[in-house]
Amino acid sequence: MNDEARVDSDSSNGKAPAPAVDVGRELRKAREKRGETLEVLSKRSRIPLKYLKALESNRPDAFPARSYLRGFLEGYCREIDADFESLWNALQQSEKSQESQRPQAPQRHGRGVPEWLWPAILGGAAFLAAIGIAFWLARNRPSAPPRQVPPPAPAAAQTPVLKPAPPDVKSPAVAKAPPANAPAGKLPHLNHAIIEFSQDAWASIAADGITHFEGRVPKGKEQRWKFKKSLAFKLSSPNAIQLRINDKLAPLPPPDPDGTYRVYAATAAARHP
Repeated sequence: MNDEARVDSDSSNGKAPAPAVDVGRELRKAREKRGETLEVLSKRSRIPLKYLKALESNRPDAFPARSYLRGFLEGYCREIDADFESLWNALQQSEKSQESQRPQAPQRHGRGVPEWLWPAILGGAAFLAAIGIAFWLARNRPSAPPRQVPPPAPAAAQTPVLKPAPPDVKSPAVAKAPPANAPAGKLPHLNHAIIEFSQDAWASIAADGITHFEGRVPKGKEQRWKFKKSLAFKLSSPNAIQLRINDKLAPLPPPDPDGTYRVYAATAAARHP
């Protein structure tokens, strides 16, 4: 049976043809052919281990965004010399095939109230029930007893209070204590960071817990940020940037389990001029 006949047979049976390429298996075969483990590949590519496992297991739903899936797949293929475009197209074809095979919800036919009208009916019934309960509570609310005001206390006899005479020696002035959060020696300063992009990449950058940027950054672009406590950023391709903290080249810190890279003020202060 030739390929055209096989495709026609699958279509007549109501089944979508299987994807031509198993992306996860191709990645694993290429990696094992080079004799590398996922742990070694994760350290070299700076891609979290759980996302490498998700790529080899064909689980695109494990990525927080579509840009993460594309960026990490491209980084994986770059490390093992695989064809990214063919694998990315195969992955998209596989997702479309799975979407077409999902069962459709059965449509109900027959007499009676239309399905789209039921939410309005139920909402109106709940509204009327709430009005009835409120009306019943208003009618059956017990009246509050009159508030009794205690009689005023009799005025005490005012006796003169003798104040001691002030001493001749003046007490020394008490110095005001500095605020608890004031730094020792000098006022707090802002740390500044420069992120240079050597290639196109998706990035999300937050300074002191507030996200200020999220989107695609073109090749050759610089991102300049100031922070007091911490700088956190996510990248689709960690190898696409060069980080400078307080005008000094800084290594990229290890990522958190969710793929976030963080630079803290305690580390940046050591580099402050």
